[in-house]
Amino acid sequence: MEDIPYPYYNQIYVLDHFYLRHNIPMVNDNPINQLEKIYKRTEQISIQTEDRTRIDNFIQNVRNLLGSIILTDQRIKFSRIEEIGPYRKNVMIKQKPFVVHFLALFDEKHLLINHVESIRKIITEKIGQNNNTIYSDLKLDTFNISNAHFIIKSNEFDIKAVILIGLTDIVFRVSTCKMVMNADSLINFNLVKQRLNILQRTDWFLGIATYELRILVKLFQDIKHRFQGFQHFNEWMIEALLNYCLNSQPQIDSKVESMDEINVHHKHRRKFRKESRQKCSKTIKLNQAFLRAFHLLSSGIFLPDSVSICDPLMTTWMPIQNDLDEKLLDLICCTAQTLLRIMNYENGFDFVIGLIQDERNIENVTIWDGIIVQPSISVFIDHSSNTIQPIVNNDHDS
Repeated sequence: MEDIPYPYYNQIYVLDHFYLRHNIPMVNDNPINQLEKIYKRTEQISIQTEDRTRIDNFIQNVRNLLGSIILTDQRIKFSRIEEIGPYRKNVMIKQKPFVVHFLALFDEKHLLINHVESIRKIITEKIGQNNNTIYSDLKLDTFNISNAHFIIKSNEFDIKAVILIGLTDIVFRVSTCKMVMNADSLINFNLVKQRLNILQRTDWFLGIATYELRILVKLFQDIKHRFQGFQHFNEWMIEALLNYCLNSQPQIDSKVESMDEINVHHKHRRKFRKESRQKCSKTIKLNQAFLRAFHLLSSGIFLPDSVSICDPLMTTWMPIQNDLDEKLLDLICCTAQTLLRIMNYENGFDFVIGLIQDERNIENVTIWDGIIVQPSISVFIDHSSNTIQPIVNNDHDS
């Protein structure tokens, strides 16, 4: 047990405090004020109508450019061209530059290998034409063959489009892998074949997203950019965590005393299941879900050996934080603990959601409402870099 950087996660001692309200220190703000502040901050960080119009025009120009690639070279056949990322999910916040993402999918690997260079030449020629007024607003910023993506920027607006090239056929056939070995060695297919997951995650979010969930995602994206400890908190983890926090867990009806009463008749069983599904579909209030997310993060839900949250796209149980190492997960937990303590004091809630601009660094000791708040200390130990130091006894017999 001494080699473990921190003890195993035990749900008996670390519980979801949403169901144990008597253990949660009450914040100074009442729930009504918290809701008003959440809505106010969401309005501040949301995209304005003028910016949205410019982004829509830019996206349409990029779509026309991608469509012209197929018309120019009939051999290039995209199976799908989909917009992915925060803008399609309607959770984009104010940022500079605005970034929109596209995913262009090929059905087979050899099509990507043979035509990735042709795509670069066609885009360079079309954007470089001086007499072409359709794409005069666009310019090619980067074309990375190794990672199979390219970036297009706007000349008139601070926005860029990241076009990722992916594959729908994740299991490659042997005959396909032997083709064009020189080009094959230039492309990182371990990265390319994972991009189909991005589209699946986008479709999953669009299928379950509600107005309240989008508000919470916007708030956490803003918090992620303002606090260094959340910098590595990826978009997929945020969406899955907030969806879990917003949806209440099913509760057993207090009127049902035993399972024998449920099994009396098939009709009663169906009624019980219907009531259970209705309870599962109920959501809690925004301010409660917001605090619940910090409670779970600070309790260590993403730490190793924790209960965690299952990846909703996996058929088998798979924790959603597998993309991050233990050091970054510990940093996220420590940052959440510090912010949760700050929210208990005056102006702390406003500081966390971003309503007040404060230069205080939470990585150092701060004072809130006369109370000293010390940041949580990381307990992660990197055993790979540790070396055994010899014990030196400086005591001498007199």
